Amino acid sequence: MVQISRETYEQTEQRLLMVLAQSDFKIHERSYSFEEFPSAEFSIKAKQDALAIIRDNEVWSQHIYSGAASKELFKVVPSILIDFLVAVVLWVD
Repeated sequence: MVQISRETYEQTEQRLLMVLAQSDFKIHERSYSFEEFPSAEFSIKAKQDALAIIRDNEVWSQHIYSGAASKELFKVVPSILIDFLVAVVLWVD
């Protein structure tokens, strides 16, 4: 049986901040895009350097480096991470 804990927003934020504080942190300066392909093409399309590869039924999506102006480009920065970094900078100063 799965046990689900009930946390308040503040408890979740505290737990995630503790995890972030203990984690290695890497900023990816480059832009990335999503590329989708059918499951049958996984062995030839999946890239070793993808930031993430996710399957949804019979379609794979991978988040890969892309400098192509013709694609919709992304930089991933979670808002909680921004709040954490601001707190660290304020604490250090």
